[in-house]
Amino acid sequence: MPEKNPSEPSEKTGKQAGKDAVAAIYTALGGRPVLLRIPRGRKGPIDKGWSSITWEDTQDEAYQESLCEGGNIGVSLGWRSAAVFAGETFHLCSIDIDDSASLDPFLEANERLRGTLITSGHRGANLWLWVRKDSYPMFAGLKWADGADGADGKGKWGEWRADGTKADGTPAAYQTVIWGVHPEGMRYRRISDAQHPLRIDFDEIVWPEGLHLPWKKSDWEEMIIAHGEPWHVSKKGNVTLNPPFFVSLYSLHHKVLFEPEEERFYDYCEARGLWVVDSEDAIRWKFSVDFKRLADQAEERAEIAASQIETKRTNAMLQGLVSLLRGAVERRDVFKHDAGIVHLQNGMLDLRRQPPDLSNFAASYYSRNQIPVAMDEKAKCPRFLGELLGGGISNGNDIAMIQRWAGQLLLGHNLTQKIMILTGTAGGGKTTLLNMLATVVGRANVAGVRTAHLHKRFELWNYVGKTFLIGADVPGNFLMTEGAHVLKALVGRDVLTAEKKNGDSITIEGDFNVGLTSNSRLQVRLDGDTDAWRRRLLIVNYERPRPAHPNPRFVEELLASEASGILNWMIEGAMKLMAEIRESGTIAMTEEQRARVDSLLAESDSIREFVRKGIAPCIDFDVTTHEIVEAYIAFCEVRGWTPLPSRKVEATAPDVILEVHRVAKRNDILRGDKNQRGYRGIRILPIAGADREDPQGKEADDGAPFG
Repeated sequence: MPEKNPSEPSEKTGKQAGKDAVAAIYTALGGRPVLLRIPRGRKGPIDKGWSSITWEDTQDEAYQESLCEGGNIGVSLGWRSAAVFAGETFHLCSIDIDDSASLDPFLEANERLRGTLITSGHRGANLWLWVRKDSYPMFAGLKWADGADGADGKGKWGEWRADGTKADGTPAAYQTVIWGVHPEGMRYRRISDAQHPLRIDFDEIVWPEGLHLPWKKSDWEEMIIAHGEPWHVSKKGNVTLNPPFFVSLYSLHHKVLFEPEEERFYDYCEARGLWVVDSEDAIRWKFSVDFKRLADQAEERAEIAASQIETKRTNAMLQGLVSLLRGAVERRDVFKHDAGIVHLQNGMLDLRRQPPDLSNFAASYYSRNQIPVAMDEKAKCPRFLGELLGGGISNGNDIAMIQRWAGQLLLGHNLTQKIMILTGTAGGGKTTLLNMLATVVGRANVAGVRTAHLHKRFELWNYVGKTFLIGADVPGNFLMTEGAHVLKALVGRDVLTAEKKNGDSITIEGDFNVGLTSNSRLQVRLDGDTDAWRRRLLIVNYERPRPAHPNPRFVEELLASEASGILNWMIEGAMKLMAEIRESGTIAMTEEQRARVDSLLAESDSIREFVRKGIAPCIDFDVTTHEIVEAYIAFCEVRGWTPLPSRKVEATAPDVILEVHRVAKRNDILRGDKNQRGYRGIRILPIAGADREDPQGKEADDGAPFG
């Protein structure tokens, strides 16, 4: 094995030096390399039949002796020199670079190859590699595709050295000198720190841009191999087109995919890094344009008259190509990905890295949801924080919770499975805040949510491809409608069926962010699922007074000056939320914030809450239905709740009282000289702070007050 950069000749001479060299070569290369005898100062092997020499042949004692006689030593490349590592077979190959000046740029593009054995003779270098069997091409000379002069003035860069074939297709053998004296008089030497060849797959090698790689066929050649010629001309001159070829050509010129669940095509927009829905009409038109261009090119090459192709562009033909394209570019579930990468106007922001990393667009992100705001790390949003947030929310914990929730909107996933509700003053700005966040998220990513329609056939299809559902200024019964229960599924990772009009149904995952604003106190249709709603809700009171002179352009003006600042605030919230989820699994809430949710749920089931906390069992007491209604209204007023109508209370209370206190309604509760409807064995507890006489004349001062 040659020494690294030897400055003096070895003191050892003759056979001993040769033996040492052979031993060093075997140690360095490993495996079963076929070493070849070459005259000193020459490059060609002594043995005319050297291509037939095997590893076993080289282990003959006489052969080994002749290797040590002081001549040069070469190594047979490709399958002839093999090694087995961890049960896999590798072949010894080399990259021969003609000019030393080309070595460093090549290694900069292939940092891993700095760890392989590199030798040199007169100029240039040889990189020795164990390459996985069947992963590499035959021997090939490498030239610059544009004819730029290489080291020898003929556009050459070097060679990929392995086994190969001759022009007539018969096998050919190649070898590289590893030890001895170059024809120019200098010794072959190791110039790398690494002493052994690296194990590698051929596809891992990055070749210089502009280098013609013989093993790489042109796209046109690859399509012909895969699908055949684009057209066939009969003896009579009739032209028959080959549809699969044109489908392949289309997918080459256009980054397109077909989502089979949605039955929609998506086309990649390079400028935005975004996959956007493409209609079949548009695709047919692009097929037609491709036909025209190909026909003109064929006519220029005198292959066929352009008209012979152009006349084939019928709507039926084009529609047939669209049908074939579906199968050719089908990608299922391609838009499902983990949270953490945010698609901004100026790049892809990876929040999983610390600090976050902004990289260029790439089709491989498979993003169809872009935030239409550019990131500017220095941008601030003082008016947004001071006027819109601080002006309506005095509780710092609530502002912090909104920031983390707003950060979740950027992620495009409902990691916390929460619904945000902003309640408060009409015209104060809560809907403005929601619309501001929706605009930053991107209106293309937002859809309106209508609980009255959520349980109907086609409503959920409107949410395919969206990330944020909003309900602005919803009425107080918004969560009491028949379809309100679907809202839990839309945020709770449930599997839902979305049906398309005149189309098939698809399954979608309930991973949507949801934000609601209301001037009324919302109530929820619980249907016995109180705990599930408790896990889903976030409530913030927004109490900013209605401006005397509202500015209709406020959102537009604020976004024009502070959009990037608001984005930074949301990014900060996303990072805080992700850290919080890693620590506790969900968004943190204060006791006050939890109490708001409990209060809303209690009000939503106010009759049951009253029966549980405002009525107590008492064997010596009775109470009429009218007295229960009056007490229920007082119970709600103390809490600031809106009581249900009296008829609703009268109709609902009997079942609840029977369930909670095991007391049935009866018709013999005496008041004065008349029997009334009511209950025996229960009593109404007093409101805290009030002296209330029992209807039967007994002072009701015992028991827990319900105020």
